[in-house]
Amino acid sequence: MPRPDVSEERTQQIIAAAISAFVKLGIANTRMEDIAQEAGLSKGTIYLYFKSREELIFAILDSFIARELAYATELLTTDISVVEKINKLIDIVVADMAQIKPLTPLYLDFIALAAREESVREILQKPFDEFMEVFCALIEQGVASGEFRNLNVKEVALAMGTLIDGSILIWVYDPEFIDLERQVKASLQLLLDGITV
Repeated sequence: MPRPDVSEERTQQIIAAAISAFVKLGIANTRMEDIAQEAGLSKGTIYLYFKSREELIFAILDSFIARELAYATELLTTDISVVEKINKLIDIVVADMAQIKPLTPLYLDFIALAAREESVREILQKPFDEFMEVFCALIEQGVASGEFRNLNVKEVALAMGTLIDGSILIWVYDPEFIDLERQVKASLQLLLDGITV
């Protein structure tokens, strides 16, 4: 009898263990051995799934982005107001931000690397483009339903993305000055107030 394929389950187990280890120890202090111990696996098993810590961090970011995109796409067909849809999406993004906050320095490292290396830029560009598509679709729905003023959809979608990323940067500059999750919600609410009829 063939053995069941547990690769997806094992991948998710390792990702969950990595998040836990990064939160407990910080990114700079977390070794693959720590992640293996957290997962209850050997270091060799971890390397079968992820060749490096950086690859694992990309996988963590991808898992959150994939979940948010799936949720956002589902929201597009939900029978509620567009403002409610955007607020629900903001809630899940903010909840994820709180969970992956310890990974922010590495995420910023990847952004810096993307400015120099096309392969990294391509990895980051795909989820960005997908989010922009969803943001544009939501804004278009708001304009069509009469909830939003007639405006440049792409500009508003970019403003939404900019408010999220900009809040992250300000938080990195001075984490005592800004409550990241609260600021993202407040910034996006101000944007919504400005475009709502």
